[in-house]
Amino acid sequence: MAAAPLTDYAVHLRPQDNIAVAIRPIPAGTELHFDGATLKLPAAVKMGHKFAVRPIKEGDAISKYGQIIGFAGRAIAAASTSTSTT
Repeated sequence: MAAAPLTDYAVHLRPQDNIAVAIRPIPAGTELHFDGATLKLPAAVKMGHKFAVRPIKEGDAISKYGQIIGFAGRAIAAASTSTSTT
């Protein structure tokens, strides 16, 4: 099955945002096409939850809708829902 466009499942408003927000439940294993790459979500994502669209290093800012919402408490892999902030 081909990867679906990210916009079918999530909102990603600004190019500098490193996370997207699910607009509907996303099943585990879903492949999403984003920025010339394919993201495969290892776990299900609930509607309204965020997931990384590119790798985030420990201490890097987490940006959503053009705003910094926190800083990564640890490294976060692309397609990961582990966006814990400090």
